[in-house]
Amino acid sequence: METEGESCPGEVSCKQRPGWPLNRYKDEPVANVCSGCRLRFTKIESAPDYLQVYISRAAELDEIKRAGGTFSYPEALEPSEWVILTALERGRNRAEAERTKAERRKQRKR
Repeated sequence: METEGESCPGEVSCKQRPGWPLNRYKDEPVANVCSGCRLRFTKIESAPDYLQVYISRAAELDEIKRAGGTFSYPEALEPSEWVILTALERGRNRAEAERTKAERRKQRKR
């Protein structure tokens, strides 16, 4: 699935962003709008249930980091928490690389 490095911004952000599906189709049920979105597979809710706890924990730890928190390695977190933080960072790096590639392709077409 080609997402050009984009991912679902979440329902609240999608509703607020001009031109985004939930903003354009305000009167439609969210499930209907999201089912037709090209980013639907990047929604957190599309991950298997057994991964939801890890995804939620990664988001919590990321919020702490973004607020200036630090974690002393290795004792501050459980091994699984270090793994999910690393996976989150790798995913972001991959998405950024995809965005960069997509931008370069668009510039070449001009």
